[in-house]
Amino acid sequence: MNTAALPSLGHSREACRWLPALFIPLLLGAGPFLAEATGTEWALAVPLLFAYGLLPLADRLLGEDRSNPQPLPSFDPLLAALPVLVAASGFAILLSATWYASTRVETTLGFLALALSTGLVGGLAINAAHELGHARSPGLRRLAFFALVPWAYSHFPIEHNRGHHRAVATPEDSASARLGESLYRFILREWPGAWRRAHRLERERLRAMGRSPHSLANGVLAGLVSTLSLWLALALLFGAKALLFLILAAAFAHFQLSSANYVEHYGLKRRRLPDGGVEPVGLAHSWNSAAWLSNAVLLNLQRHADHHLRAAEPFHRLRDEPQAPRLPAGYFEMFLIAYLPPLWFRIMDRRAYEAMGGERERLNLDPKRGEDALRALARRLR
Repeated sequence: MNTAALPSLGHSREACRWLPALFIPLLLGAGPFLAEATGTEWALAVPLLFAYGLLPLADRLLGEDRSNPQPLPSFDPLLAALPVLVAASGFAILLSATWYASTRVETTLGFLALALSTGLVGGLAINAAHELGHARSPGLRRLAFFALVPWAYSHFPIEHNRGHHRAVATPEDSASARLGESLYRFILREWPGAWRRAHRLERERLRAMGRSPHSLANGVLAGLVSTLSLWLALALLFGAKALLFLILAAAFAHFQLSSANYVEHYGLKRRRLPDGGVEPVGLAHSWNSAAWLSNAVLLNLQRHADHHLRAAEPFHRLRDEPQAPRLPAGYFEMFLIAYLPPLWFRIMDRRAYEAMGGERERLNLDPKRGEDALRALARRLR
């Protein structure tokens, strides 16, 4: 027996460090159990209170972790399994919540609370699929597609890997937020932009191969057909309410991912070069956070600068880069701030300006409100 191929005790300890990534989705999906235990549908709102109240507070209390990974094998089976387990648990929670909402929930508020808490789980499942979509293994990348089907987001690896990672921190990137742009205006640009870019990339790929883009060889169309098939099957099983529930849960899962996209590159821009191209992606083009809990739950998504430099690197190998722009808090708290645009602008516009060395040409400005944002910032800096 080759014991060298087995995970060592040190590896197991490293895997345990990331267990919040699995436990938090399970806690967020516990609304139906709480409702049954208490006999009231008000309990379905408890996961929302946990997510928007306790998690940001715990993120502050547990502090930061700026330690960088110790030498470990590039592949560790326990850590490689974690994103798969998170994505699978998200699918299981979606199925059970859809059944419960369709057959047991009687009030509109209870239905909405369960849809939103399930959408929170969906956001974490999409994040796990993001990790799988960057894996070196073709099998894991294929698994990312199936993990995203229940959430109507299977176009994401196409758009993200081949679109966002190339155009990040440029005005052309629909997934890079501009200074002066609120989260809500960003979403109106990002959601359709992601679909258009993914479909364009697939159309170009298939035409270069001499194949029709209007077939299931197009990953965007294949994902759409897969999602509709799954959702219609669940609607036939559980009733029409199931379809409404799935739409609401998926939309809120998309909102969670958009919140992360908004935070990750807000206001940062790569320089335009004399030949018309842009400078290579660097540490200066992504916001980082060392908040321990949100990094554990989000599989080191907050070590975003290193992720853009080494996209295929597993989450547990990403480094905290002190040279990268630093967020004032972890994602759980930054999301709440982003929901209040005046507060977000007051906190982040100055940080973006300073991160780019006060150089206007290095700021990704919103065409409509970017200049106003700069003038407001100038007044505050006097």
